[in-house]
This record gives sequence, C-alpha cells and structure tokens, in this order.
Amino acid sequence: VVVKAYPPGRGASRKQIKEGPRGKLRMLPGCELIGCGGNGVLLLDGVKATVSGCRMLGTIKDGFDVKGEGSLLTADQCNISGSLGRNISVSKKGKAELTKCVLEKSKGVGASCGGTGTSMYLSFCEIRESAKAGVYVT
Repeated sequence: VVVKAYPPGRGASRKQIKEGPRGKLRMLPGCELIGCGGNGVLLLDGVKATVSGCRMLGTIKDGFDVKGEGSLLTADQCNISGSLGRNISVSKKGKAELTKCVLEKSKGVGASCGGTGTSMYLSFCEIRESAKAGVYVT
C-alpha cells in the first residue's frame, strides 16, 4: 500500500506502508505524510495501527482520526503539525496511545477525545501552539 495525498498537495510525499493481516498496518519508521487532502491516517471499526518516528504535516482534516470499537492507534516519537482540523481525534469507542510525540500548530484542538468508551493515553508528549484547546475531552 502506498500513501497518497488526495488531491495531491504541493510537495506531497509518498512513503510505503506495510500492511498485515486483519486490518493491521505498520507505518515504516521515518515515514512522512505531507499535504493530504483529508485526514492523514483514518482508522475505522477495529483497525489497529502502529506508527513510529513518522512526520505528518498540513493535513486538510485531522492528522490521526481514530473511530470505532476496537480501533487502536499506537504512536511513538511522531511529529504531527499544522493540521487544519485536530492533530489527533479519538471518538466512538476508539483508543489511542501516544508516547514521546509532538503535536503542534493545529488550527483546531491539539488532541481530542470524546464519547463513552473512548480513551487516549499521552505519555511524555508535547502539545503546543494549538489555535484552540491543547487537549479537549468530552
């Protein structure tokens, strides 16, 4: 699977993703998602993703959007910057675990977690320069 920006933004970068069985994916260390026309990474309905050392810049919607029961994002040492929505959004019983990540310069909320059964765990993360709340929990 190759990540593409739809529609391609200026300077959009393409990096490979290794996809495993049953809707699991692992982004290769050092990957970049730049100028995506929607979400950077959208996880729905039970998909599990592990992301390490990746950079995401300038998504039109949310950087990471994790939705649905059983969906799990595990991110380590990633930099998510300049999302026009939220840098990370977790909802509808999704779960996210971020360690040593930098979430910065979001035009919306830095990190959003909402809804019964939804959880987000942030460990040693930096959230800075969000236009709205750094962390928003409902």
